[in-house]
Amino acid sequence: MRFLLACIFIALSFTQLFAQEMKALDFTAKFKKNRVHSQTIREIYYTGNQAVDTLLIGKVELDSLGRMCRYEEYFARGRKFAVTTVGYDEGGRMISQQISTMSSGFLPVNVELTFDKTGRLVERMIPGAPSNLWYKEKLVYNKEGVMIRTEKWYLVDGQEIKGQTEEYPGTNARTEESASELYDPKGLPLLRKKFSPSRGLNFSVVYEYDYY
Repeated sequence: MRFLLACIFIALSFTQLFAQEMKALDFTAKFKKNRVHSQTIREIYYTGNQAVDTLLIGKVELDSLGRMCRYEEYFARGRKFAVTTVGYDEGGRMISQQISTMSSGFLPVNVELTFDKTGRLVERMIPGAPSNLWYKEKLVYNKEGVMIRTEKWYLVDGQEIKGQTEEYPGTNARTEESASELYDPKGLPLLRKKFSPSRGLNFSVVYEYDYY
């Protein structure tokens, strides 16, 4: 049991930021308005204030309505780790997701989706997920409807083990007072700075866009 838990937390060290994809749902309207075709996510790591490494983390592909239809996750210098595809009904409601990973030979598995009364996605679950893949993710919103946190859980010997938690700002709007968030004039996120008590500036998440 301890060995298995150790393996999981080692795996988390390589996949600790693979929770970026669902945050794109918050920006559907802005993606549509600005005709965004894809969003590429990179991370810049620092020693002191000096940038020492840049990593490709993911790429979100969007349809002409600004909806996320595919998300590719990367690790180890651009190696593809996982692919999430999203399906919608004729009314535009999300009805399906499938995830495929490198460890499974990129064979897709269905994701069970739970929505609240307003139609927001609040939970994703992968029945029978292997130990190196999360089996449940919770999505938390504030009263304004902004996604502020995602929590991933793993299943180990029948027990739920909490893994990664990713925190987001309580607003998706530009705020001139923020020293850690940067948006372009269209309201699209460009930069998120992440700090730690011991190291100060730890890394930055950088967003790049392609357009229709």
